[in-house]
Amino acid sequence: MKKKFALVNYGGSYQLDIKSVEDLEALNFIDEAFWMATSVPTFSLNCSDDFIKVLDKNKSERVLSSDLRESVLLLLDVLKNYDRVNAKSNALALNDFSDSPKAQELKEAFKEILSNLGKAESDELTLEDLRNVNGILKNGLSNGDGIIPADHIEDPELQNFVKDIILCLGSADDVNGIQGIGKPRLETFLTAAKDYLAWKDSKDYNPEILPLHEKTADAYKVFSDIRPKINEYFRLCQQYKYAETLGQKYILATCGPEKNSSLEQAADYLKENSIAPLNSDCELRLDAEINPYYTSSLIDLREKILNEFLARPANTLIESDWKNVCDIFLPYEDWLATQKGKEVKSLDDEKLRTYLNSGFPGKLEELIAEDKELGHKLKIRVQLEEIIILQKEVIDFCNNFISFPHLYNPEKRAMFEAGHLVIDGRIFNFNIKIKDVDQHAKLAKRSGIYVMYIEITGAKEDGKYYICTPVTSHRLGLLGVDKRGVLFDLNGKEWDAKVVKVLDNPVSLTEATLAPFKKFCQMIIDAVDKISSGTEKHLEKQIGSTGQDLQKNLTTVPKGPPEPSKETSSATARDLMVTGSVTFAALGSSFAYITSTFTGMNWEHRLSAFGIGLMAIILPVMFVSAIKLYRRNISSILEASGWAMNAHMRLTNQLAKILAPKPDAPGKLFRKKRDILKSFSNKFKFRLKRKA
Repeated sequence: MKKKFALVNYGGSYQLDIKSVEDLEALNFIDEAFWMATSVPTFSLNCSDDFIKVLDKNKSERVLSSDLRESVLLLLDVLKNYDRVNAKSNALALNDFSDSPKAQELKEAFKEILSNLGKAESDELTLEDLRNVNGILKNGLSNGDGIIPADHIEDPELQNFVKDIILCLGSADDVNGIQGIGKPRLETFLTAAKDYLAWKDSKDYNPEILPLHEKTADAYKVFSDIRPKINEYFRLCQQYKYAETLGQKYILATCGPEKNSSLEQAADYLKENSIAPLNSDCELRLDAEINPYYTSSLIDLREKILNEFLARPANTLIESDWKNVCDIFLPYEDWLATQKGKEVKSLDDEKLRTYLNSGFPGKLEELIAEDKELGHKLKIRVQLEEIIILQKEVIDFCNNFISFPHLYNPEKRAMFEAGHLVIDGRIFNFNIKIKDVDQHAKLAKRSGIYVMYIEITGAKEDGKYYICTPVTSHRLGLLGVDKRGVLFDLNGKEWDAKVVKVLDNPVSLTEATLAPFKKFCQMIIDAVDKISSGTEKHLEKQIGSTGQDLQKNLTTVPKGPPEPSKETSSATARDLMVTGSVTFAALGSSFAYITSTFTGMNWEHRLSAFGIGLMAIILPVMFVSAIKLYRRNISSILEASGWAMNAHMRLTNQLAKILAPKPDAPGKLFRKKRDILKSFSNKFKFRLKRKA
């Protein structure tokens, strides 16, 4: 085990040096305060979804330092051979596991999976092997779900036993979709068989209570189905008779329009209505008009029960006869109430006794137990898959979370970068995904960096997303809102890019020094544009007014000498001349004073005065700008994206050039400085071709 761990200086930021899995042992000793970050939103990471799922087990959409620590310590615990981790391999071998209890459990599952895949002679599994679920579970009886399909049992008698259980209790589907039974159904069947046979052997079982002998069960079903409607019929007849006694008319519900809009509604109406027309004699006339819904049931009742019990053709059923029929079935009902294990009554008593006294239940329990044990081992398949995923990606992730060496390396790109942006003839390597432009801009102000917020769009099915790009070096150029470029993501795919917002901050010392002069020049240009625009509009107005007056004078006969106008163009011109003269006089006097002062100096004093004046303007600007540039902080941009950062990542000149390098021209590329347009302009003569 390593005793010392290095902290490497990256532009003044000291970060853990993680080059191999041995360096990850630092997580046992080094506190999170020495990590670059302690949490990160998953949306900003360009790593596999499988790896994110391994780390973000609680689905919080954030990876915390504790998530990474637990995963790394698990990896160090179960493995003794770290070569595959250092090689970022997607395979595991039996001799890679350590002697820890957890590793031994994984090792046993590893062997079972090799056997199920038909690779017993091999000692290596790949990520693809572990994801071959069908291949692992397809081999025969055992697949880990605790369900035993009848068709997979070789013993024919045991197979029939399972089929009879399915016949009585139904089946459960195993992972392959084949019908079988598990331990709950086996236990239910055995309990029901014992209860049913015990009930048969008890004094409660009395065949003499079967009024129709072997036909009793079928007849009782017919009786029990129709009994509620016949009881209802005799009750309605009593109400009908009493209404006649009172001289009232008894009316049943009629079929409204809402009850006949479909066959289903019409059937519901018949089902809810009386079984036959009511009468004051309280007789159910079976040979007269009957509710069509119950015709079949009443025919079965008459043929299977009434003709047997009444000893006469049952064309009419009165209430007293019906009560006698109910009394005849009463002992049978009481007997049925004591029945137990009726789920298995479809099987012969002798077969049930044979099953209970045989070894079939024990054999089936053994098969289920073996399958369950295998199921426990196969569940560890997911853990084996996670170990390989960690083995393959954990070092790269640590170098983009615990440390950021890839961010500082021009030949590599960090896992949290979106790709490289080409815009305005320049390249920007540091681009990160964001969710909310305004919210990010609000938090990123403290970075002190000029930041572009860019909308990234692709094909219609790709949708769009947003990135932020810090402008870290060189000149600002034409960069600004609505400027377009292209983004090449880490997979090489090209996306359209458009700047939608910027945070305005100094880009370089030269840019910051010239900024006041640019603003001053822009103010003068804006003022001149404003004056010239106002003067132009005023002259246009005066010329238009003069033209209108002239046209009016030409078309109107003069009656006398015209009265002088209060405001004429000459007066306006005179006013402009007076105003201009005063302005130029003031400017002239100022320049005359400056000129006279400079005239009284020798050329050395003049140069000194000019230099002092210029330095008085430039030095404060340069000093303030230098402080702002020195305080620029990349970590603030990451924090605005949802990262929890520990380190202050100052934007040094070296880092600024790495993040926004100059385009590298190939060695075979050279510039021809002669302007080709000159030769074109000398030769080109434009002549308008007229039609003949």
